[in-house]
Amino acid sequence: MPGAGKSRVALDLCRRIIHGEPFPDGTPMTCAGAPVLYVDAEAVPQIINARATHWQMDTRRLYPILPEGDALPDFGQEADRDVSSKWCTR
Repeated sequence: MPGAGKSRVALDLCRRIIHGEPFPDGTPMTCAGAPVLYVDAEAVPQIINARATHWQMDTRRLYPILPEGDALPDFGQEADRDVSSKWCTR
């Protein structure tokens, strides 16, 4: 459902992880400062950048993944999981 705020919530969770803030329910962050993969299904990196800038996120720890063509990574497939693990260790 477009406009429901799914991307905003997902990016807010990324921000909380990166900056060590508690989750919305108050649960403390146990992996503060961890790098975060963000799969951008909308393929509009300008929106991610504008929100990250507005929220003063440490974008050095944010790794957006954009779809190639019409395909998003399928993390249920071993090949896509292998690629994502290489992104995390760069």
